[in-house]
Amino acid sequence: GTGDVRQIDQGRFMRRSPGFTADGAWLVTSGSGAVACWNLASYELESCGIGSRDMVLHVACHPSRPVIAAGYANGAVLLCRPGMREVVFVRGGGGGAIDVLAWSPDGEALAFGANGDEIGLVMLPAALFRGEGAGAS
Repeated sequence: GTGDVRQIDQGRFMRRSPGFTADGAWLVTSGSGAVACWNLASYELESCGIGSRDMVLHVACHPSRPVIAAGYANGAVLLCRPGMREVVFVRGGGGGAIDVLAWSPDGEALAFGANGDEIGLVMLPAALFRGEGAGAS
C-alpha cells in the first residue's frame, strides 16, 4: 500500500532543504525570506524567526530539540524555534551565501559552509538551551 499524500502548500514559497524537528511536530523548509514551518498537527504554516529581504538558503534541525539553524544568502546564520519570533544570531550577515548547515550528532556544535570556500564550526554552550527539555515545544 501507499502512504497518505497531503499537499500542504500551493507553491507560495520556493522549497529547499526540508527537514523535520526532532519531536516530529514540524516540517521546516528554506526558500523564502524566513524559515517556513508547518505544524503537522494542523498543516498550518506558522512563523519561525524573523523575516528578511535575503533568502533563507538552507535549514538544519537540531537532533534532539525543536531548534532550527537557518543559513541566509547574505551569509547570516541564526537559530529559531517553530512558532516563535525570537532568534539567536550565530553569524551576522556580510559573508558569502550559506551553502550547507549541519549539526553534530549531540547537538552541541553547528557547522556551516559559505560561498563554497569557507567553513565554520560553532560550539554552542549548554546554557543556550537552559530551561528547555529535550523535545520541548
